[in-house]
Amino acid sequence: AKEFGFLSGRNECEWNDGSLGGTGCGADGVVRVLLLNDMGFGGVDKTTGLVGAIPPELGSLTGLRQIRFLGNPGLTGPIPSRLGDLTELGFLGLPGNDLTGPLPVELGRLTNLKGLWLQENRLEGSLPSRWGNLTSVKWMWMYKNRLTGTVPLSFANLVAPSGSAGDWGGFGGGGSSEGDEVGGETGGFGGGGGEGTQVWLYGNDLTGSADFLCDALFPGNGKGGEGGLGNSTMDFMEQGNVEEIKVDKSAVTCRCCMCCDTVPVGNP
Repeated sequence: AKEFGFLSGRNECEWNDGSLGGTGCGADGVVRVLLLNDMGFGGVDKTTGLVGAIPPELGSLTGLRQIRFLGNPGLTGPIPSRLGDLTELGFLGLPGNDLTGPLPVELGRLTNLKGLWLQENRLEGSLPSRWGNLTSVKWMWMYKNRLTGTVPLSFANLVAPSGSAGDWGGFGGGGSSEGDEVGGETGGFGGGGGEGTQVWLYGNDLTGSADFLCDALFPGNGKGGEGGLGNSTMDFMEQGNVEEIKVDKSAVTCRCCMCCDTVPVGNP
């Protein structure tokens, strides 16, 4: 830690370990980005990376706009509920770690989020209904965990078409100057995709029906009859966006989903 400046008297914006992304501080000297990623994710050596729990004190860095802790097999414990205090956060990426415990309801306060990546952990419990407030989200990736219960009806708010779907606020390829200040180094965190929100929930232990998401994604369609679509996946394919919602179709009814028929990978 000393060699990186963590224990020095230098301002955190002058730490030289790269965890602040090089451009992780704004012009006002406030920490905007924390990048501790790719240490064991996507085929990188999984023997290195962060060890221990995510400190709740991160919730005090209220100027943060991006957190990316990707692929650290030694990163354990719950997601701190205090991260719900980071109301400026545009991206929260914690995939490929060994996080456990429930999904914090408090994250439903992060209404500026464009990306929420929590896939490939061992998170459990139900999907919080309050997360239906995250209507700015473009990518909600929750696949390959141990989540149970049903998909909340409030999630219809996430996939409903909106005129602002293409506005990534600088966290994608273009964006505003404010986004470029803290997001340029990441090159955008999105995985491409269409105009809709990607809600990927497969590889869990969810049950019930997600057909209401199809109705929200294609308003007025999926009902059959004149002017409407039928009830099969092929009917919806003609309208596009079928990659936006992914569930375990063997356990969750979803007539507009192409994916997936999997055994929950989060469960050994």
